[in-house]
Amino acid sequence: PARAVRGAAAMLDAAATHGLTARAGIHAGEVELQGEEVRGIAVHAAARILDVAQPGEVLVSTTIRDLLSGSGLDFVDRGEFELRGLNGFRSLAALVR
Repeated sequence: PARAVRGAAAMLDAAATHGLTARAGIHAGEVELQGEEVRGIAVHAAARILDVAQPGEVLVSTTIRDLLSGSGLDFVDRGEFELRGLNGFRSLAALVR
């Protein structure tokens, strides 16, 4: 997950050098392959986290934040969100850049 977060931050920085604004949403979990399509609740959760992310932000689930404890990456809580298609509220955190 650290490489995913760092990679997302690098992509946002690269986009900014070209005058573009991007955002990233990251979650971890099991995925299902159907032919060439990637599916599953983890994919759905990441897409919904991306929907909430602000321009220039790397937004992650608490799963990612917890996995990265001690990694040197810092996060700030962004609050609880009800993500479409998922039960209940989910806590999300933004990468401190």
